[in-house]
Amino acid sequence: KGCRDCQQFGAIQRAPASVMHPIIKPWPFRGWGIDMIGQINPPSSKGHKYILVATDYFTKWVEAVPLKKVDSKDAIQFVKEHIIYRFGLPQTITTDQGSIFVSDEFVQFAGNLGIP
Repeated sequence: KGCRDCQQFGAIQRAPASVMHPIIKPWPFRGWGIDMIGQINPPSSKGHKYILVATDYFTKWVEAVPLKKVDSKDAIQFVKEHIIYRFGLPQTITTDQGSIFVSDEFVQFAGNLGIP
């Protein structure tokens, strides 16, 4: 529903109701949620079209980096440099099952570190 008329007059699509469960982490920097934002148009002056964002569930601390492309190698480097090296090894990383997060490379990286 991209055009204005469709947004204004189109039928509203509703997802079925379901019970929501809070994500509770007892310690800072042990549970992170990671998501990719983009494609952003127009890109930045340096050609960045995406933003990789991680949020700590306990403190709500946010780490983010701009990216020019979507790549599991960049996601792995981001987790190493912006989460593990700064805050220690997390117990969990929650993703939206985007292609870079379910790639063999990323799954193997997380598995080797014992991150479910």
